[in-house]
Amino acid sequence: MGCTYKYLNGGPGAPAFIYVADKHKDTARPALSGWMGHEAPFAFDLDFRAAPGIERMRVGTPPIIALSILEASLDIWDMVEMDAVRERSIELCDLFIDEVERLCPQLQLGSPREGKCRGSQVSFHFENGYAAMQALIANGVIGDFRAPDMMRFGFTPLYTDHDDVRGAAAILGTIINDKVWDDPKYQKKVKSYMIKPYDPSDEGAQMSFDGRMSYGDYLQIDTILNTQQPLSTAHDEMLFIIQHQTSELWMKLAVHELHAARAAMQENRLEPAFKMLARVARIFEQLNNAWDVLRTMTPSEYTEFRETLGQSSGFQSYQYRQIEYILGNRNKSMLKPHAHREDIHALLKQELEMPSLYDVALQLVRANGVDIPTAILERDVRDTHQADDGVEAAWAKIYNAPEKYWVLYQLAEKLVDFEDYFRRWRFNHVTTVERIIGFKRGTGGTGGVSYLRRMLDVELFPELWHVRTQL
Repeated sequence: MGCTYKYLNGGPGAPAFIYVADKHKDTARPALSGWMGHEAPFAFDLDFRAAPGIERMRVGTPPIIALSILEASLDIWDMVEMDAVRERSIELCDLFIDEVERLCPQLQLGSPREGKCRGSQVSFHFENGYAAMQALIANGVIGDFRAPDMMRFGFTPLYTDHDDVRGAAAILGTIINDKVWDDPKYQKKVKSYMIKPYDPSDEGAQMSFDGRMSYGDYLQIDTILNTQQPLSTAHDEMLFIIQHQTSELWMKLAVHELHAARAAMQENRLEPAFKMLARVARIFEQLNNAWDVLRTMTPSEYTEFRETLGQSSGFQSYQYRQIEYILGNRNKSMLKPHAHREDIHALLKQELEMPSLYDVALQLVRANGVDIPTAILERDVRDTHQADDGVEAAWAKIYNAPEKYWVLYQLAEKLVDFEDYFRRWRFNHVTTVERIIGFKRGTGGTGGVSYLRRMLDVELFPELWHVRTQL
């Protein structure tokens, strides 16, 4: 990734460029979600879907005039060899260094002296560099200043020659040796730029919190940061604790959003429900990324503190169980690990009495004119939903006429989008555990990897996946 401002002398506002290896072009995810990079820019979806190939990397409306100028400059570059440009760049920079050190021995070179170790720029340290740079600019030499004392000079081999370099060095020599930089008009901005640190209170920021609510007070940061209590001296136990505590916080938000989404769907407020489901999908994307951090821990490092975990294990997370129950995977045997906590046991049993998110979705399908088998709608909601041909036929009808059933079509895709992220989270859980403990049994007594692999086969919304085969 680069900028034509830097590499092609495009000037401020010039277009940027990016290169993506062919093998990554269909999987790389842009950091910014640009309208021009959307798979269907005129569909006006609430969520970003990346376009196939390199087109997904477009993150803004192309500046057409700037692109036309860029194209003309590239035509010129086609006329020269890069080796020749590089050779000229080093030659010009070397000349500038020689001239400046001859005229201004009090300046200190800040760039590598060896040409092959530099880009096409040279930097010098000078205590009054800011003022000197303002004087240079006023005298037609355009450079750049970086605090605290660095003056930078860029060289453009295509149109800068030796006389330009000598002339710029001579002007710099005059400004330094005659102390032109000491003129008050060049000193004017020095205080705000170099000496006085930025003080937000100058703009009205509240800096005193004696008796007022602060960031830490509102978020109870002290409480949160004091809950990490390692039981060993192992360095990596802190990572293990924070990984799981932050996951529980994200799951708390997921439960909050799923409850609200289900309630909104029951009240036929589908747009807010779609927004909440999209958020939950992104929560699981965040949880997915967290595995990358945990995977930096090696088996040897985990072994140092594994015994301190006792029988504790991730499958005992009641919030994870609550999410599974909300979504419809209602394995009642998984209530047992929580029998010792009456409050949690009661919370999970209460969840089993309520229709799952998928149950509510199927009720919406029926309410919007697509038949769902009565046996499905009237089944015991405490049981896990099983794939049904009638339900699959209903989703097929919706997918075959999305314009007619647009709201239900959107609902289906929101559910698939979420389960897609959920499945990835499960898969990364398996690979992380295998990477760290291999095929050992889990601390909670499960088969470890074998137990987690069985979870990969669980489908939350089975017909939404099966229907794709017949479309």
